[in-house]
Amino acid sequence: MTDITSLADALDKSQPEFIFHLAAQSFVPRSFENSMETQLINGIGTANLLDAVRIKDHDSKIVFAGSSEEYCLVISSEKQYQSAKKDYGTIFPEPG
Repeated sequence: MTDITSLADALDKSQPEFIFHLAAQSFVPRSFENSMETQLINGIGTANLLDAVRIKDHDSKIVFAGSSEEYCLVISSEKQYQSAKKDYGTIFPEPG
């Protein structure tokens, strides 16, 4: 994902009708430990994929997958909060 030339070569070889974009750093603790790596993979990697498809003039349909890690944890009760705190340690931002 970080090498647009490799992406373009892969498009030429595979001629995909669909591209399922699953490449991302989604482990939140790691994203904080190495934010530059996360930005490179998630941000630049996605831009590289889109640019490679555009530059190669492919008519591929791109399907972006996501997870709750993108949209955050929704806490709706004290019981759920305590469970999340036990599972994850620090909850940020604290529900208010």
